[in-house]
Amino acid sequence: MTPATSRTRALQALYLDRVSNGSVGRFAARARHRRWTTWRPLAVVLGLLALLGLVGWVVGFSPLLSAREVQLVGADRVTQAEVDALVAPEIGRPLSRLDADAVRSRVEALPEVESVQVLRVWPSTVEVRVTERVPVAAVPDPGGFSLVDAAGVPVELVAEPPTGLPVVSAETVTAGDDALLAAVRVLEALPAALSDQVTGTTAGTPDSVQLALASGARVVWGSPDESDRKAAVLLVLLATPAKVYDVSAPGTPVTR
Repeated sequence: MTPATSRTRALQALYLDRVSNGSVGRFAARARHRRWTTWRPLAVVLGLLALLGLVGWVVGFSPLLSAREVQLVGADRVTQAEVDALVAPEIGRPLSRLDADAVRSRVEALPEVESVQVLRVWPSTVEVRVTERVPVAAVPDPGGFSLVDAAGVPVELVAEPPTGLPVVSAETVTAGDDALLAAVRVLEALPAALSDQVTGTTAGTPDSVQLALASGARVVWGSPDESDRKAAVLLVLLATPAKVYDVSAPGTPVTR
């Protein structure tokens, strides 16, 4: 065998070896690709589940998003300290697991509060929005005067009625009593031109509301029915000085 032939055969053998190794590599790469293609959806799903689990733990159990602060909004009579004490059982609990209904019930039990909203403010604040009851009259009470709102609900007990707030008195009037509610309804219906003159109100029954005016005159109002019409008639009658203005029947008013 000549040297040229030997070199030729060696080159052929080297070429065949390289071709063989390249084919094996390509087959192996293709096999790996097929395996990854098969397992990739499962890997993606497992990754997403792990991520959701982590997020769920952070939101539902981690102290990172727990209730740590209470913000009171809309309060005048209700104090921050009162609300802090009522929200205290929820402090430290993850905000997502806050028992908003329980907080709402506790805050609504305060006599000054008419309605409550409890909001989660991420990452760690419990916001308590209150709408307070607005006193419209003062009712004599053994301990002083009970301020009541338009629904006749007691708001606050004070020694003396605030200036400008009418005093409602009657033999049987108590908070929530029908006579009291009737008197409050009348006071709520009065235009400013009249309410500014009212210094007191009596109501023995729901149909016997009377007003005391700053002039010393007395107004027989009757029931809260037709209060707008009665107010309009009274404004006309006040042009004539009298001790008593009876508008209980606004179609046939009487002065004396």
